[in-house]
Amino acid sequence: MMSDVENAAVPMSLPALIQHALQQGLHQVEAAGSPLHPFLVADDGTIALLFDPAGRAEPMDMAMQAIRGEPKLAAARRIAVVLDTRITLQDRPKSDAILVLACERSGGEGETWAHFYRPKGWFRPFRREGEAMQVGAAKNLFDEALAPA
Repeated sequence: MMSDVENAAVPMSLPALIQHALQQGLHQVEAAGSPLHPFLVADDGTIALLFDPAGRAEPMDMAMQAIRGEPKLAAARRIAVVLDTRITLQDRPKSDAILVLACERSGGEGETWAHFYRPKGWFRPFRREGEAMQVGAAKNLFDEALAPA
C-alpha cells in the first residue's frame, strides 16, 4: 500500500526522515495498538506498508522486495524501515520500541534509531518514554536490495 505525504516537494534530509519515520510509527502504535505492521518511508514522504498475507516473510525481506519492486522507493535518495520490536540496551531493561533503520543511497552505512514506549493496557494509557536515540549502525538498504544476486 503506497501513500504520499502532501506537499513533499523537497526530499527530507536523513535526520528529518528518521524523525518522521519514528513519529509515524509511534502515532500508529498509539492509535491502533501493538504490534505495528512494518513499513518503509522514502525521503519524498512515500509510505509502503510491508504485509505478507501468509505471515511467513521476514520484515527485512519484505523491505528489500519493496525497494526492488516499487519505482518510487528504488529511486529515493533516502529510505527508512520502521519496525515495532522489543529491545534491550545496556542501561535499560527489555522494552517496547519503534525501531528505524535509515540510510542514504550513497552514504555507506545507515543508522538505527529507537524510541521506547509503554503500550496501552487495560488500566494504563500509551506513553512515549524519553527521546529517540541512535542505537547502532545499519547496512545500506539500497546496496542490499539492489545488489546483483
